Amino acid sequence: MVLYKKLTAYCESIDFQSILVDRTQQLEPLVQYIAGSLKAKKFVNIVFVCTHNSRRSQLAQVLLGVAATYAGVSGVRTYSSGTESTAVYPSIIKTLNQVGVSIAGSESDPTGNPIYFTRWKSAMHPVRLFSKSIHEASHNPRKQFAAVMVCSDADENCPFVPGTDKRISLPYEDPKISDGSPLEEHTYAARRDQILTEMLWVAHQVALQLK
Repeated sequence: MVLYKKLTAYCESIDFQSILVDRTQQLEPLVQYIAGSLKAKKFVNIVFVCTHNSRRSQLAQVLLGVAATYAGVSGVRTYSSGTESTAVYPSIIKTLNQVGVSIAGSESDPTGNPIYFTRWKSAMHPVRLFSKSIHEASHNPRKQFAAVMVCSDADENCPFVPGTDKRISLPYEDPKISDGSPLEEHTYAARRDQILTEMLWVAHQVALQLK
Protein backbone atom coordinates (compact mmCIF):
# COMPACT_ATOMS: atom_id res chain seq x y z
CA MET A 1 0.00 0.00 0.00
CA VAL A 2 1.26 3.48 -0.84
CA LEU A 3 0.55 6.92 0.54
CA TYR A 4 -2.10 9.10 -0.99
CA LYS A 5 -0.65 11.20 -3.81
CA LYS A 6 -0.82 14.51 -1.94
CA LEU A 7 0.91 13.00 1.10
CA THR A 8 3.63 11.53 -1.09
CA ALA A 9 4.35 14.96 -2.56
CA TYR A 10 4.43 16.40 0.96
CA CYS A 11 6.97 13.83 2.11
CA GLU A 12 9.09 14.42 -0.98
CA SER A 13 9.32 18.11 -0.07
CA ILE A 14 10.88 17.43 3.33
CA ASP A 15 14.53 18.36 3.91
CA PHE A 16 16.41 16.63 6.76
CA GLN A 17 18.94 19.48 6.91
CA SER A 18 16.65 21.34 9.30
CA ILE A 19 17.33 18.71 12.01
CA LEU A 20 20.19 19.76 14.27
CA VAL A 21 22.82 17.26 15.40
CA ASP A 22 21.69 17.53 19.03
CA ARG A 23 18.18 16.64 17.95
CA THR A 24 19.27 13.55 16.03
CA GLN A 25 20.83 12.35 19.28
CA GLN A 26 17.40 12.65 20.93
CA LEU A 27 15.80 10.79 18.02
CA GLU A 28 18.35 7.96 17.99
CA PRO A 29 16.76 5.94 20.87
CA LEU A 30 13.52 5.80 18.88
CA VAL A 31 15.42 4.59 15.81
CA GLN A 32 17.14 1.86 17.81
CA TYR A 33 13.95 0.74 19.55
CA ILE A 34 12.00 0.45 16.30
CA ALA A 35 14.81 -1.25 14.38
CA GLY A 36 15.60 -3.62 17.22
CA SER A 37 11.97 -4.57 17.73
CA LEU A 38 11.38 -5.18 14.02
CA LYS A 39 14.47 -7.38 13.84
CA ALA A 40 13.24 -9.44 16.79
CA LYS A 41 9.61 -9.66 15.66
CA LYS A 42 7.37 -8.47 12.85
CA PHE A 43 5.83 -5.44 14.56
CA VAL A 44 6.59 -2.61 16.97
CA ASN A 45 4.26 -0.52 19.16
CA ILE A 46 4.92 3.19 19.73
CA VAL A 47 2.74 5.26 22.08
CA PHE A 48 3.17 9.04 21.95
CA VAL A 49 2.29 10.72 25.26
CA CYS A 50 1.56 14.34 26.11
CA THR A 51 -0.52 15.97 28.83
CA HIS A 52 -3.97 16.23 27.22
CA ASN A 53 -3.55 13.97 24.17
CA SER A 54 -5.00 16.78 22.10
CA ARG A 55 -2.22 18.15 19.91
CA ARG A 56 1.41 16.96 19.71
CA SER A 57 0.81 13.30 20.55
CA GLN A 58 -1.99 13.10 17.95
CA LEU A 59 0.24 14.64 15.28
CA ALA A 60 3.08 12.26 16.10
CA GLN A 61 0.80 9.21 16.05
CA VAL A 62 -0.35 9.94 12.50
CA LEU A 63 2.93 11.28 11.15
CA LEU A 64 5.07 8.35 12.26
CA GLY A 65 2.56 6.13 10.46
CA VAL A 66 2.90 8.31 7.36
CA ALA A 67 6.71 8.29 7.61
CA ALA A 68 6.97 4.53 8.03
CA THR A 69 4.76 3.96 4.99
CA TYR A 70 6.79 6.40 2.89
CA ALA A 71 10.08 4.77 3.92
CA GLY A 72 8.75 1.27 3.28
CA VAL A 73 9.04 0.20 6.93
CA SER A 74 6.20 -2.17 7.73
CA GLY A 75 5.00 -3.36 11.12
CA VAL A 76 5.04 0.00 12.92
CA ARG A 77 1.89 0.47 15.00
CA THR A 78 1.30 3.96 16.36
CA TYR A 79 -0.84 5.11 19.29
CA SER A 80 -1.23 8.16 21.50
CA SER A 81 -2.46 9.02 24.99
CA GLY A 82 -2.22 11.67 27.71
CA THR A 83 -1.81 12.01 31.43
CA GLU A 84 -5.49 13.01 31.19
CA SER A 85 -8.06 12.98 28.38
CA THR A 86 -9.68 16.05 26.81
CA ALA A 87 -10.42 16.23 23.06
CA VAL A 88 -8.45 16.46 19.83
CA TYR A 89 -8.01 20.16 19.09
CA PRO A 90 -9.68 21.10 15.74
CA SER A 91 -6.53 22.70 14.28
CA ILE A 92 -4.82 19.29 14.46
CA ILE A 93 -7.47 17.82 12.20
CA LYS A 94 -7.26 20.81 9.86
CA THR A 95 -3.46 20.79 9.54
CA LEU A 96 -3.34 17.03 8.86
CA ASN A 97 -6.09 17.28 6.27
CA GLN A 98 -4.26 20.10 4.49
CA VAL A 99 -1.37 17.80 3.58
CA GLY A 100 -3.51 14.90 2.41
CA VAL A 101 -4.46 12.80 5.43
CA SER A 102 -8.02 11.55 4.94
CA ILE A 103 -10.08 12.34 8.05
CA ALA A 104 -13.72 11.73 8.88
CA GLY A 105 -15.34 12.45 12.24
CA SER A 106 -18.31 10.14 12.44
CA GLU A 107 -18.91 9.38 16.08
CA SER A 108 -18.34 10.49 19.67
CA ASP A 109 -17.82 8.61 22.89
CA PRO A 110 -20.44 8.86 25.71
CA THR A 111 -18.82 12.06 27.04
CA GLY A 112 -19.02 13.79 23.65
CA ASN A 113 -15.32 13.33 22.91
CA PRO A 114 -15.07 13.34 19.07
CA ILE A 115 -13.54 10.35 17.32
CA TYR A 116 -11.93 10.92 13.92
CA PHE A 117 -11.22 8.12 11.46
CA THR A 118 -7.93 8.72 9.67
CA ARG A 119 -6.22 7.12 6.69
CA TRP A 120 -2.98 7.97 4.93
CA LYS A 121 -2.89 5.18 2.35
CA SER A 122 -5.37 3.26 0.26
CA ALA A 123 -7.15 0.19 1.63
CA MET A 124 -5.85 0.69 5.18
CA HIS A 125 -7.98 0.10 8.24
CA PRO A 126 -8.78 3.57 9.63
CA VAL A 127 -6.89 4.74 12.70
CA ARG A 128 -9.15 6.29 15.33
CA LEU A 129 -7.93 9.63 16.65
CA PHE A 130 -9.42 10.70 19.96
CA SER A 131 -8.15 11.89 23.32
CA LYS A 132 -7.56 9.19 25.93
CA SER A 133 -5.64 8.71 29.16
CA ILE A 134 -2.53 6.56 29.44
CA HIS A 135 -4.48 4.61 32.06
CA GLU A 136 -7.17 3.59 29.53
CA ALA A 137 -5.36 0.43 28.52
CA SER A 138 -8.16 -0.87 26.30
CA HIS A 139 -7.23 1.66 23.59
CA ASN A 140 -3.45 1.22 23.65
CA PRO A 141 -1.03 -1.71 24.05
CA ARG A 142 -0.58 -2.94 27.61
CA LYS A 143 2.96 -4.26 27.15
CA GLN A 144 5.84 -4.39 24.68
CA PHE A 145 5.75 -0.75 23.61
CA ALA A 146 7.85 2.40 23.76
CA ALA A 147 6.35 5.46 25.43
CA VAL A 148 7.57 8.58 23.63
CA MET A 149 7.02 11.65 25.81
CA VAL A 150 6.42 14.57 23.46
CA CYS A 151 5.95 17.27 26.09
CA SER A 152 8.02 18.12 29.15
CA ASP A 153 4.94 18.37 31.38
CA ALA A 154 3.94 14.77 30.69
CA ASP A 155 7.55 13.69 31.08
CA GLU A 156 7.68 15.25 34.55
CA ASN A 157 4.19 14.33 35.75
CA CYS A 158 4.03 10.79 34.41
CA PRO A 159 7.21 9.23 35.82
CA PHE A 160 5.84 5.71 35.36
CA VAL A 161 4.03 4.41 32.28
CA PRO A 162 2.54 0.96 33.02
CA GLY A 163 3.70 -1.82 30.70
CA THR A 164 6.31 0.08 28.71
CA ASP A 165 9.68 -1.49 28.03
CA LYS A 166 11.23 1.77 26.80
CA ARG A 167 10.65 5.41 27.71
CA ILE A 168 11.93 8.09 25.32
CA SER A 169 11.91 11.84 25.92
CA LEU A 170 11.26 13.79 22.70
CA PRO A 171 9.65 17.14 23.59
CA TYR A 172 8.06 19.53 21.09
CA GLU A 173 6.91 23.09 21.67
CA ASP A 174 3.15 23.24 22.21
CA PRO A 175 1.34 24.93 19.28
CA LYS A 176 -1.38 25.85 21.79
CA ILE A 177 0.50 29.12 22.39
CA SER A 178 -0.99 30.41 19.11
CA ASP A 179 -4.61 29.40 19.73
CA GLY A 180 -7.04 32.16 18.84
CA SER A 181 -4.36 34.32 17.21
CA PRO A 182 -3.70 35.18 13.54
CA LEU A 183 -0.69 32.86 13.71
CA GLU A 184 -2.64 29.74 14.71
CA GLU A 185 -2.75 28.04 11.31
CA HIS A 186 0.91 28.83 10.63
CA THR A 187 2.03 27.57 14.05
CA TYR A 188 0.20 24.27 13.75
CA ALA A 189 1.57 23.76 10.23
CA ALA A 190 5.10 24.45 11.48
CA ARG A 191 4.76 21.90 14.29
CA ARG A 192 3.30 19.36 11.84
CA ASP A 193 6.21 19.90 9.47
CA GLN A 194 8.77 19.57 12.26
CA ILE A 195 7.28 16.33 13.54
CA LEU A 196 6.99 14.80 10.07
CA THR A 197 10.57 15.78 9.23
CA GLU A 198 11.84 14.05 12.34
CA MET A 199 9.62 10.99 11.92
CA LEU A 200 10.78 10.64 8.31
CA TRP A 201 14.39 10.82 9.49
CA VAL A 202 13.66 8.11 12.06
CA ALA A 203 11.94 5.90 9.48
CA HIS A 204 14.79 6.41 7.00
CA GLN A 205 17.38 5.40 9.60
CA VAL A 206 15.32 2.33 10.52
CA ALA A 207 15.05 1.33 6.86
CA LEU A 208 18.85 1.54 6.52
CA GLN A 209 19.33 -0.74 9.53
CA LEU A 210 16.85 -3.29 8.21
CA LYS A 211 18.55 -3.68 4.82
